[in-house]
Amino acid sequence: MSRGVVAWVVVAGWILALGWNARREHFRPEAERLALGAAMLPPGAAYYALDAGGRGAGMVSVEIDTLPGRAGFYIREQYTVRLPGLGEAGETGIRTDTWLGPGVTLDSLRRRTVRGDDTLHALARIVGDSLRWEGGEGAVTRPLTAATAVQTEASWPLRYVAAGGAEAGDVRRLTLLDPATGHLRELDLRTLESGMRVFADSADTDPDTDEWIVAGRDTVRAWRVERADTRREAWVDEDGRVIEAELAGGLRMRRTAFELAFFADELDEPTEPEPTEPTESPDQPPSEDR
Repeated sequence: MSRGVVAWVVVAGWILALGWNARREHFRPEAERLALGAAMLPPGAAYYALDAGGRGAGMVSVEIDTLPGRAGFYIREQYTVRLPGLGEAGETGIRTDTWLGPGVTLDSLRRRTVRGDDTLHALARIVGDSLRWEGGEGAVTRPLTAATAVQTEASWPLRYVAAGGAEAGDVRRLTLLDPATGHLRELDLRTLESGMRVFADSADTDPDTDEWIVAGRDTVRAWRVERADTRREAWVDEDGRVIEAELAGGLRMRRTAFELAFFADELDEPTEPEPTEPTESPDQPPSEDR
């Protein structure tokens, strides 16, 4: 065999190897891509200030931890909503504990809502090919297809990022659970744009006024995503954390430093902060027989 033929054989083999590697990297099965993407998502805590028309309306904390004994995530959300001008009647506290499986899909959920003298509890769990939900005075079992990956308001940003970067115009469909009712609905998320976002990630007290002020900021890459059901938008960063989002009832949440979220009465500016710290060990998920 001549040297020219050998050279062509070597080049052809090299091209085939590159093509195979490219195909393996860019056309992985969805489950494998999600597992790889999820492995890159860091644990940590994020804090948010709520506002209604520019007036302080409460605070939110979202703690995300990995589950060491099994693949997946634990998410603890705590909302304190204080609607301006309504006093105790406008106060609502919501705590949601969510456990996700390795594909960043719902495994189980526990939620408690306190509004005035009323306290409501809800439980949800994926068992085989069905969703079991229990809340209020009733319970329901909803069948699921093998392809259904149930998400919650806290988990869909993680799933969105784990699935890989999106381009403007891309649409991703997911199944969203309403933990208050147990209803499932199909939801399309449309990527509008990507860019860099800035938020305050630390705070200090002003030496003259003794009020909390921004001490440092962080800049992150994020995607602006529109929900087809409500046309509301959210900015989601590359760690699967919401930077800012429009909520129901005219509320808006903005990521900010812990002190600015929990101790500032009014919002000083449209960008907000958050310190990222390890969470405590997660509670155990609801048992199957609950």
